[in-house]
Amino acid sequence: ILVNRDGSDGERFALAGENVTVGRTGADLNFDQDRFLGRPHAKIERVSGGGARIVPLDTVNGVFRKLDAPVEVIDGGTFLVGREVIRFERVSAEERGAEPLVQHGVAMFGSPPRDPWGRLMQLLPSSGVRDVRYLASPEITLGREDGDWVFRDDAFMSRRHATLSWDGRRAMLTDLNSSNGTFLRLATAMPLRTGDQLRMGDQLFRFEFNR
Repeated sequence: ILVNRDGSDGERFALAGENVTVGRTGADLNFDQDRFLGRPHAKIERVSGGGARIVPLDTVNGVFRKLDAPVEVIDGGTFLVGREVIRFERVSAEERGAEPLVQHGVAMFGSPPRDPWGRLMQLLPSSGVRDVRYLASPEITLGREDGDWVFRDDAFMSRRHATLSWDGRRAMLTDLNSSNGTFLRLATAMPLRTGDQLRMGDQLFRFEFNR
């Protein structure tokens, strides 16, 4: 089911056969005006036992799933909050323990060293990076008006949108009941459940099994 920008249901697409591809051209479901879609972009497969899974095919923009519970973000994982595309990276032990640069016997003066466990990078359409935030506290909140990283010009972001927390082993991403949701890019194929929302290119879909 295509989800309109106002949250209402749009066009419905019946999924028949063993697999259905979604893309810009040459797929089973084509959206030829969406320049953010690959050709094809993703494949929905039937699996034994009556289930289904989504298989990302596009490597440029990928497939994003809307969070309905806290989820682990792996090193290099990408997520979407509002209109911001953010990549998470773990910080290596070598980088955390870097010694001050010494020139001509003089140690470089700079900001006090901290012990970050990770960093967030705001990705640009040019493939560049605009902002890099190193994470030293156990939790960071992203939002439009309130939080540790604020995006005041993003009308699609809620006041307090999402948090990324660290328990010493895993980074967990949590949506804070935001209006437009938080989406994590799939690193591999994922089983589908009724109600799952998937962003592919500029399209938002809701998957449902036939009752």
